[in-house]
Amino acid sequence: MSIEYNVDNSTYILRYRELKDQHYQFCIMTDAEFLQNVPGAAHLACIIGWMKELSLDDLVGDHGIIHELIHIIDHNAELPYLPEIRAKFESLLKLA
Repeated sequence: MSIEYNVDNSTYILRYRELKDQHYQFCIMTDAEFLQNVPGAAHLACIIGWMKELSLDDLVGDHGIIHELIHIIDHNAELPYLPEIRAKFESLLKLA
């Protein structure tokens, strides 16, 4: 399944299987690998969150997944609550 959409005269195509595979790859990364790829995780969270029509609280609220990922980028270090963030990333963004 793919979704085609336009933004500012540019056409984009989202492929469900590719997004599901990307999510899985982030989920199996070690913590060190995940920390090196947090910007990509945040981008994927934006896309999947949009597709799944997740709430603003789930995405950018104080404990939203994108908000939490941005904290990791901002702090540029492993945070003590990384396991909770990763668990939220895995469950909230999981595709069937």
